[in-house]
Amino acid sequence: MAITDHFLEGLKGWLQDGEVDYKAPVSSAVTIPVYAGRVVHLNANGEVEMGIPATIGAGNVPLFVVLGNDLEPMNVQGGDTATDPNAFAAPSLELPLLVSTRGYELASTEYDSAQSYSPGTLLTAANSNTDVNTGGVLKPATLGTDPVCGVVSRGVGTWHYKNALAFWTYYDPKRA
Repeated sequence: MAITDHFLEGLKGWLQDGEVDYKAPVSSAVTIPVYAGRVVHLNANGEVEMGIPATIGAGNVPLFVVLGNDLEPMNVQGGDTATDPNAFAAPSLELPLLVSTRGYELASTEYDSAQSYSPGTLLTAANSNTDVNTGGVLKPATLGTDPVCGVVSRGVGTWHYKNALAFWTYYDPKRA
């Protein structure tokens, strides 16, 4: 799998002073790959779970996956570091994430391509740890019903020879 199969591209505001990012491990409840560009949230243990839960709470803050856990060569142990000076330890299994409360313009390959995305369309992401087709995938939101994680900016375009959805990050929890 190429790194461009699933990606999150920073169009504006990423890698700037004041960037708000985070790292967290993936929950054992997640049984699907956590692809770059997907939307996740933190559970009560501070672990990544897919999508945005419908209930209001601090853990609902949407996070965008920068590098997913599907890139297996990044997580391979290279020998025993206690006995072999040439061995290398596996990098942290924590995923790098961008926080939706910061103003970024991003492009993600992880969106429901069966939907229409005109500028201004509100976005949400399904809360599913077991369905690879919907878990953490961006889709249109209904204000007042769905927690919102973004607003479509440019719509669907081509980056790295792949279609991706361009949007601004935004966080608006579902209103009770």
